[in-house]
Amino acid sequence: MMLCLLVGLAIRQEAPERTEAIYRMPASEASSPRFRELLDDEFDTLCVDPAPNASIRATVGKKLAFIEAKLLDTAANRKWRDATIDFANGKISPKAWVARTSKLHETVHWLSNPNTPNLREATPSQTADPTYSGRSVFAEMLLLAWPGRPCLTSTDCWLTRDLPDAGRLQSWVLAMNDWRGPMLSFRHDRPEMAHGPIQVLRADGKPGLLIVHLGKKGKGMTLYFNNSQHSVDGGKIDPEKVLPMGNGLDMDAAKPSVRSLGMVILPD
Repeated sequence: MMLCLLVGLAIRQEAPERTEAIYRMPASEASSPRFRELLDDEFDTLCVDPAPNASIRATVGKKLAFIEAKLLDTAANRKWRDATIDFANGKISPKAWVARTSKLHETVHWLSNPNTPNLREATPSQTADPTYSGRSVFAEMLLLAWPGRPCLTSTDCWLTRDLPDAGRLQSWVLAMNDWRGPMLSFRHDRPEMAHGPIQVLRADGKPGLLIVHLGKKGKGMTLYFNNSQHSVDGGKIDPEKVLPMGNGLDMDAAKPSVRSLGMVILPD
């Protein structure tokens, strides 16, 4: 079953379709050769800082819609971002994250903008290994799995700028992009990932597991997020049914558990 899913994802990556998602970039990056490659990516909307000029609009044509930065940088959207960064850094519990975000009425989910540190800087390594990017990838996976409209920035996934030299930054960028494409394609195919509804099944009172069900019962999926520094037993998780995105299942534990900074997707 997993092999079929992986093959299916590979095919989807060769012929991406538009997904309700935003890519945010400075206007200066439109001069990069990589900008034209972005136009064939999965995103359906572009945010250009400070605003798209006539040349950018002509290049984009009707391939993507445009959105103004002021519609992204709202107080509610910023509060969602700040709570999610704290959650990824293990500073708050799943229960506290749900309490801080459940009634915000945010319109777009994002993790960095021109007025914040980039995602790598906002989620520093918790190990001695400077290339470790677990918190960054965990935050991005939550962003791309959570119902709503996600926004990724060029300072986080580097789609409109040259990749950095080999080393700490390149390791981070490649780790971020490993899952971005498959997750955007998956969002396109599973409407509950964009529109919900959301049912919280478990929210630990200290760093640990957040378990939610998206969509109608029997026709949706269960998501597991572990923001603690150790594996946590998530109950009855059938490894044969888990989708191969997120790399969150710890098979070395006594029974299948959600690894530290792991995410698991379990379809009904």
